[in-house]
Amino acid sequence: MIGAPQPQVHSMLAPQALEAQFKIASQLTNIAFWLVLGLISAWLFRRNRDDRYAA
Repeated sequence: MIGAPQPQVHSMLAPQALEAQFKIASQLTNIAFWLVLGLISAWLFRRNRDDRYAA
């Protein structure tokens, strides 16, 4: 079986600075997403709990 041809030189397509910016941006976006998801979940849970036991 013949595989795909391999390049003579293995190099990156993106420069190091762009790679670093992407890593930082993706991590900050991930943190913001999970923080917002957690806050919304906590708010919904507390709202549901308070409505259930209201007299």
